[in-house]
Amino acid sequence: MGCHVELDIDQPLIRSQLIRLVSFIHIGKAMVFITLYAIVPELFILITGIILLEVLVARWFWSMKIEAWGITLGFALLHIIFPVTFSVSPAVWFLLVSSSLIEIPILWKIRSNGYYSFITMAILDKETKRTAGALQKMMFNLTFLAQILKTVFIWIGIGIVSTQIGILDSIPWLGIIPQIPFAALFGFIDILTTIAFKRSKDWGFHLLTTMSVLGFVEYMVTGSFPVLLLSIWIIMLLTPCWVKDGFYPNLLTQVKQETGV
Repeated sequence: MGCHVELDIDQPLIRSQLIRLVSFIHIGKAMVFITLYAIVPELFILITGIILLEVLVARWFWSMKIEAWGITLGFALLHIIFPVTFSVSPAVWFLLVSSSLIEIPILWKIRSNGYYSFITMAILDKETKRTAGALQKMMFNLTFLAQILKTVFIWIGIGIVSTQIGILDSIPWLGIIPQIPFAALFGFIDILTTIAFKRSKDWGFHLLTTMSVLGFVEYMVTGSFPVLLLSIWIIMLLTPCWVKDGFYPNLLTQVKQETGV
């Protein structure tokens, strides 16, 4: 599946129809955003940025880099959790949310089929043990540190927000959902993510990438700007192979022990 981990596996890069469909969904979302140019021309720069992000996600998922699955899921959830286009155009909002609701089970099915999976790689790997180099370990630890700091700043933000609003005060853009419990749920998920990533759990890696995209929502509900910066930093760290090469050896050992291969 690319340069994510160094595997000596003579396997072609096969893109299923579902992978093609997910990429096309994000191209379709980019085209939906193009319609906003006529509705809110004053937001030209912002809309252009979002369109470029959707195209980037489509290209990223098409490349089959292993972190692309969690990032793509994060963007799908972002359209649902942060329906910013509703007040601008309910029709655009409906198209974005409905396409995301269709996309999420497709993403789940893709993972069920073994794509974007370190476990699949480990089962196919001919080696029984791999060792990460000093650079790979350092980059993995930097990502782990960034996730720890992100989690800490989320809870700091929750503490500050709780002194300014009531515990049952709702999120401005989500109506009936209380802001502090919602932010606390994200905080607990980030704690779980930190632990799972450190223990080299496959689902922990994907949860890390998903929560990094949702860092924008975490910033909006906590007001903690470092959360947004750290989320961007984590995604940037995951893009090269180093972190994934530092993550993979422990997972490989676990899978080989569990499967007895």
